[in-house]
Formats: sequence, C-alpha cells, structure tokens
Amino acid sequence: MYASFDDKSAERRLTSFETCRARSWFVRHTETGRVRVATKSCKLRWCPLCAKKRQWFLVQQIKPWAESVNRLKFLTLTLKHSDAPLKVQIDNLYKCFQRFRKLKYLRDHVFGGVWFFQIKKSEKSGQWHPHLHCLIEADYMPQAKLSALWCRTTLGSTIVDIRPAGSPEKIAEYAGRYSARPSDLKSLSENERIEVVRALHGRRLMGTWGSAKGLSMKMVKPEDAEEWRYVGSWSTVWGTLGYDDNAKKILKAWKMDEPLESGINMMHIEEYFGDREPWLVKEPPENKQLYFDFTEPLF
Repeated sequence: MYASFDDKSAERRLTSFETCRARSWFVRHTETGRVRVATKSCKLRWCPLCAKKRQWFLVQQIKPWAESVNRLKFLTLTLKHSDAPLKVQIDNLYKCFQRFRKLKYLRDHVFGGVWFFQIKKSEKSGQWHPHLHCLIEADYMPQAKLSALWCRTTLGSTIVDIRPAGSPEKIAEYAGRYSARPSDLKSLSENERIEVVRALHGRRLMGTWGSAKGLSMKMVKPEDAEEWRYVGSWSTVWGTLGYDDNAKKILKAWKMDEPLESGINMMHIEEYFGDREPWLVKEPPENKQLYFDFTEPLF
C-alpha cells in the first residue's frame, strides 16, 4: 500500500516502514541497573508493529478508567450505507456524532466515554461501512430511544447498538485493539486501501469526553528516558552469546529483570569490529521482537 502511493511522501514512508524496528539496542538504567530494549519505530498509522505497541499503550490508559466507573456500556453508531465517496461519509459520520452527543437526552444520561472509528467494506452491498464504537459511562437508555435520536440526527440512519460492556479488562483490550487498527487493509483491494488511507490521513480516529477526558491517548517518551545508557546492540549481544560473558550477563539481566552491574557492556566487541559489526548478526529466537518496550532509541 505504501509503495503504491504516487506523491512526495511515498519514498519516505516506505523507507520508514521497511526499517521499523529493524535494529535494536540494549540500554541500562543508571540508577536501578535495569536492562531494557530500545528500538527505532516508524510510527506510521498502518504499521502492524507500531499498531501492536499503540494497542498495548491504549489498553493501559483505558483499563483504569473502565474499572473506576459503575455504569459501563458499549455503544455502536452506524450510518446507512451509501455510494457517496468514503471521505464524504466519514465527514458526515463525525458531524452527526458531534450533534448527537450535544442532545439534551445524551447530556443527561451519558457522563463520559472513549470513542474510536472503524471502517469495513460490506460483503453484501460492496459499500463502505464506517461506524463509531463508544465505551461510555451512562445511565440505562432504551435502544429504541437512541435509535430514534440517531435517526433524527443523521436524517435516516437507525442502526444503533447498546449493551453492557462486561469485563473492564476485556473491553479495554477490545477498545485498544480496534483503536490501533481502524481497518483491515489486507482484506481490501489496492485501490480500496489507497482510498481508506487517503480518507483517514490526518484525521483523529479516537477521542474522549466527559469523565474520560483526562485519559492520555498519545504515547510520550518516559520521564526517565535520559537515565538509560547504551550497553550493546541486539545483534552484538545475540551474536556473541556463545562465548562472551558480558553478552550473557546483559541478556540474563534483561530476561530475568535483574540489575546489571555498572561497566558491563559490549564496547570491547563493537569497538574492535567497527564497521564489520553486521558480521555478528545472528537471528534471535522467534518472536523476540515482541519484547521491544521502547518506541525510540534513548541515546
């Protein structure tokens, strides 16, 4: 999809995507001695690795709020299918949602929430299916009442679903997953993918209001980011693990979450080999990239 874009940003996006988390580094906290992994990410909306990181972050933000409210509900608002361009449909959905939330009935019964956007293609009609999911703190509201209000707001759309949210942990995971992945691009044709990406470019795909307003939906660098120091590259540690004691100590400290003593690093290897360091590259065991826990290198 990124390769198919024909504009000035295409090459930059594609390069960022292809190099996302391609290299990583072990870092040590100067005070605690704790070892973590730093890696450079592309931060592109459609990158599956960045989406996984974003999903984890959003779950951590949403879950405490979901656990703190007593009247948690799950609301879905859908527009009637049409042949209008996707961008027009999304603009209309967002405008209707803003008007809907300002209705007196909603203001009296909904105390806050988290909303996130989803887009699918209808298998039956072949038309776009843009919709909004909302995790809300609210009083009991009859579905028929909400459907009538939504129909009046949208001038014809009646499909509204509301139900108890269930387990705060599970609903937070659900919200985090779909907030990080607004559409399943692999199920679409190339032209459809491009239309979706262009229609959503620069657009907010989730937000909060009322009692959930204080939730942070944007990842920021950790407060102690400047306290982490480089001790060796991922490839050097794994590539020399069979014979270098420092590599063994770094990996053990990371995997066991134990402090690494000061002065243990891979400089004696990396300074010796210099530009020949790629010779040391050894593929780590499968799925180790899932343990990356920084989005940017900290040095």
